[in-house]
Amino acid sequence: MSLPFIFLGASVGALTGWSALFVARYFIDVYQTTPKKTWTQRQRVLTILGAMIFGGSLAWAANDSLTFLAVMIFFLLLLILTLVDFAVRRIPNKLILVLLIWAAIQISVFGQPSIRAALLGLLANGFFMLIIAIVGRGAMGMGDVKLEAALGAILGFPLGLYALFWGIMFGGIAALLLLVSRRAGLKSSFAYGPYLALGGLLIYLSLFQLSLWPFF
Repeated sequence: MSLPFIFLGASVGALTGWSALFVARYFIDVYQTTPKKTWTQRQRVLTILGAMIFGGSLAWAANDSLTFLAVMIFFLLLLILTLVDFAVRRIPNKLILVLLIWAAIQISVFGQPSIRAALLGLLANGFFMLIIAIVGRGAMGMGDVKLEAALGAILGFPLGLYALFWGIMFGGIAALLLLVSRRAGLKSSFAYGPYLALGGLLIYLSLFQLSLWPFF
C-alpha cells in the first residue's frame, strides 16, 4: 500500500483508540457503583498509540480498503470489550450482541465464514468454553462463554477453536506472570476476556489472509 494510505490507516487507528475509550467509559459507568477515574493519562496515550500502530500496520498489509474497514471494526469492538473487562471484570451483553450482528454483516458482505461454519463455530466455541468454565469453578464467567460463542460465529468452524486455544494460552501466560510477580494470588479475580479477544483477533487476520509482519 502507498504511504498516504498507511498514514490514513494510522489516523483511523488513533480515532479508533479514542472512540474505544469513550464508549468503554459508558459501559464502565453502568457497572461501577461509585464513579471514579478509570485510566491515567499514560494509559490513554498508550491505548491510542497502540491502536494507531495497529491501524498503520493493517493499512500496510490490507489488500483493499473494505478489508481494512472490516478488521478495524472488529478491532474496535474487541478493544472496547477489553477496556471494560479490565476495568470492571464484566463483558456487556450489548457488546456480545453487536459482535453477533457483525458476524451476520460479515457473512453477507464477505461471504466469510459460511452460514454453516458460523453456526458450527458458535455452538462449538460456546460448548467448549462452557465446559472450561464449569471445570474451572468460577475461573471464567458466563461473559467469557458468550464472548467465545460470538467469536466462533465470526470466525466459523474450525477457526473459532483455534482462537479459543490461543486465547486460553495468552490468558494462562498472563495469569502465570501475575502469580510469579506476586501481583495476584490463586484466588484473585482475573479478566480473561481481553486474552480471548486477542486470540480472536489473531485468527481473524488469518481469515482475511493478512499478515502484519514485520509489525506483528
